[in-house]
Amino acid sequence: MHFDSVNRAFDTIIVKRFWKSLKYEDISFKDYYTLAELKLGVLQYSIFYKSERFHQPLDYETPDSIYASRFPVRKLEIAS
Repeated sequence: MHFDSVNRAFDTIIVKRFWKSLKYEDISFKDYYTLAELKLGVLQYSIFYKSERFHQPLDYETPDSIYASRFPVRKLEIAS
């Protein structure tokens, strides 16, 4: 947490919310026996969290769908 910033209470709220969700929705229900299993589980959960899990502050949309609606993919034009 950045104690020297003006809005210090909001600095890490997104990260703290992610870790809380990860802990209560994934880690507490699965038995990870090795560090490799845990790393893979965290990676899989982070993909789920962004692309499949609905978020109340986003009007029950996914972060990926919000991002895609604001920044549409455009075709790349190659100069000849």
